[in-house]
Amino acid sequence: MPLRGYRPSWPADQIGQDYTPNCRNVRFRFGEARNAPGRDLLTGKVDPGGLTVPKEITQFYEIDGLTVWPLLLTTNKLYRFGSSVPGTPEQWHNIPGNFTPAGTGFLWNTVSGEGRFFFANGDKIGQWDGVVGHNFDVITPTDSGTVPRARYLAYFNNRLITAATIEGGITRATRIRWAQNGDFTKWDDTTGLGAGFLDIADDTEEPIRGVAGLSGELAIYTRRSIKGLVPTGTITPTFAVQTRQRGIGCDAPYTIAGTGFMNFFLGYDRNVWMWDGLAVKPVGLPIWDELRALTSSDNMATYFGKVFSTREEYWLVIGTDVFVYDYIRDSWSRDSFPSLTAMGEIERTFAAKRWVDLVGSWNDQTLRWLQFAGFTVTTLFGARSDGSTMMIDDSVADDYFAIGSIVDRFLETEDMYLGYQQGGIDSDAMRQGVVLRQLLVYSFVNAEPFEIGISTDRGRTWLTQEITPNDCGLSLIDWIVTGETVRFRFRENNAMGKFRWSSYEYEWLDAGDYIGSGTCPTGVGSPPQVQVSSFTLTITTSGSGMGAVTSNSGGISCPGTCTAMYPTGTTVVLTATPSLGQDFGIWSGDVPLGHELNNPLTIIMNNNKTIDALFIAPIG
Repeated sequence: MPLRGYRPSWPADQIGQDYTPNCRNVRFRFGEARNAPGRDLLTGKVDPGGLTVPKEITQFYEIDGLTVWPLLLTTNKLYRFGSSVPGTPEQWHNIPGNFTPAGTGFLWNTVSGEGRFFFANGDKIGQWDGVVGHNFDVITPTDSGTVPRARYLAYFNNRLITAATIEGGITRATRIRWAQNGDFTKWDDTTGLGAGFLDIADDTEEPIRGVAGLSGELAIYTRRSIKGLVPTGTITPTFAVQTRQRGIGCDAPYTIAGTGFMNFFLGYDRNVWMWDGLAVKPVGLPIWDELRALTSSDNMATYFGKVFSTREEYWLVIGTDVFVYDYIRDSWSRDSFPSLTAMGEIERTFAAKRWVDLVGSWNDQTLRWLQFAGFTVTTLFGARSDGSTMMIDDSVADDYFAIGSIVDRFLETEDMYLGYQQGGIDSDAMRQGVVLRQLLVYSFVNAEPFEIGISTDRGRTWLTQEITPNDCGLSLIDWIVTGETVRFRFRENNAMGKFRWSSYEYEWLDAGDYIGSGTCPTGVGSPPQVQVSSFTLTITTSGSGMGAVTSNSGGISCPGTCTAMYPTGTTVVLTATPSLGQDFGIWSGDVPLGHELNNPLTIIMNNNKTIDALFIAPIG
């Protein structure tokens, strides 16, 4: 206890040192509150007549440098987004093949070069020339060489490179084999014209677990090492292998993703590492505990990662959890994407609009004048295990994509030892401390409520409170919790995907030294509450299907009457009734968290609310 006793005051950091010699304040500075990428339905099942699951989404630049095809690979099929030109119509079109990929169970490795799109997953290497009407095919050698089967691909130093090959029925898990310079059809390594191979086995005999380009070399990953494939400048030998790092490696091959000057990967120790060719850095320390709890050695080949250069982020997908690393701000956030099987950064082309093609009224149009002429935007495509695909982008305000798709966006601090932070000669990391009160100072663009939580048992259990931003720009939270450690969590209390904090930093200060909290313009304490006698409920409907929404009080009957006023505190029961042959999907908007699938839905009118009912038409 303080020497002169406990003295409550507001704000807490203005209590004098003579009253609170062991009182410490922790101040958080949050980075940009970025819009979280919402999700919207792009297409239904890629293969309506089958049960194929999308395994890879990428894009392919044709040799003209102008045409960019979004491409999707399932277990044994290749699709392009668009028919004769990319994006028109907005559907996936099957590209026929002259062979059927084996479906090895591995994810796909894809690269582009020499005007071709190459893909492999441990069996034959496929290639497509990007010409509409042409089938994809295997690589047919034009010399006496043999094209290997391969698990990993790269296009480096003007040649197609394979890794972890199968040659003559024998698995060569440590072999790198490459084609002749600029000609993916020439593989004869006896002619001295540049085709060849290297076995990179060292004293550990570890298999290759992935490859990725990195500045002037090709990084080769094993479980506990990183090696570099370096051009020699001669035809024979074409490449040499140099060991770059020992003790750090990758056992999750499809998590390797790079920007060209740095690679990210899930390490053998289940931490996320960054390798820039000079040093490795454990960038995943803030989420290491979560990664060790969520990952297992049996599933390393199912995890995957992608770098999205326009967002300057690395996305690591672990089952339904997506960890997003902002590599410019050096910060992590976490989303939930149920049943996500593939992701890719896509340059999406929108064709020019004609007045005759526009649907709805003028008020329905959201395009700018420039966009009527056609435009290209870089966005993210994602795919789910049910075969459908979605767009993931900041421009999508809400998440209407999937039934049960609850977006969980939050920022969680590390554990802080209260006894240690009290300082002084008797500071002790195992000494207990008390968190009495928390002051939040913020700016905001809307009054969307969010949840703040506190945990004293390393995140196993949480005490939470809901905070509604106010015009004063500050809120007080009383906790009075005791523990050795404390962890804070700031969480979006909504399934709509309104925002995501991008970063935070904090510092501990002696009580009384920090005077930056300010005071509320209306005086000490929270601003006075304006008593409102009634609130407005607005109902909208969306989706490919049709239906109606009614309320128990008779105020809502939408379509028709879609807005009604209710006295403060009124309980309203909403019922969604799909039209004949249609299905109800999900509620979204101002819906109580966890009640998105309830039908009927019960809400309490304690503020203005807008709620959307999604109706789904059957596919076929």
